[in-house]
Amino acid sequence: MNILIVEDEALLAEELEEKLLHINSSYNIVAKLQEVDEAVEWLNNNSCDLIFMDIQLSDGLSFSIFDKIQITTPVIFTTAYDQYAIRAFDVNSIAYILKPVEEAEIKKALSKYDLLKHSYIGNLQKLIAEIQPQKPSYKEQLILTHGTVKKIVNVNEISYFQADDRYVFAFTTFAKRLFCDSTLRDLEDTLNSDLFFRINRTFIVRKDEIDEWHPYSKGRIKIHLKHKSSEELIVSRARSQQFKLWLRN
Repeated sequence: MNILIVEDEALLAEELEEKLLHINSSYNIVAKLQEVDEAVEWLNNNSCDLIFMDIQLSDGLSFSIFDKIQITTPVIFTTAYDQYAIRAFDVNSIAYILKPVEEAEIKKALSKYDLLKHSYIGNLQKLIAEIQPQKPSYKEQLILTHGTVKKIVNVNEISYFQADDRYVFAFTTFAKRLFCDSTLRDLEDTLNSDLFFRINRTFIVRKDEIDEWHPYSKGRIKIHLKHKSSEELIVSRARSQQFKLWLRN
């Protein structure tokens, strides 16, 4: 954790640094500053995780720092005077320690900082999860029909779909043609687009069923499936470029 100390008495600043490092040797004291203007300049150009700040500095009250710049970093005030407590909590104060600063009080203030930080991070992660677009939910199974028999089929058992006049059929890897009560447009919306691609107005194919492909006439692409099909599967010219990109993903 990066900590800034703003204290106009050098010996007290050194003592505070020693106590912080005694509590946790991994703390990094990024700077020890003595004046309002010095603190304003430093904070304008640098950042830290936590600030320990005296209230009465050599050139004025440290509250004036908050009047000059916007500070979002949590502050633990250390002071010999208790009359500033209410004003301190009007800014970024999370703790108010009266001098002489005892290590036990520092630990208590740091515990409060950790509690607030973890609570903030947890709430932030929850907020991010809520506002981020949710991963689409794709169908993993379809109810298909063969004659009068209905069957639940996993989509990874389907080689391709074909629109035939008014109907759509699913051709499975176990060599069956099953009726599908959906349009190709419906299937485009409900199937995982990483796995299925509509190559033209008539066919949707599954990626891992494609065995090979090669250029065809008029900028089109002809594909061959692992489970051989009697149909010619031709990627239309309008979809050829998108098809190539889909294969790479």
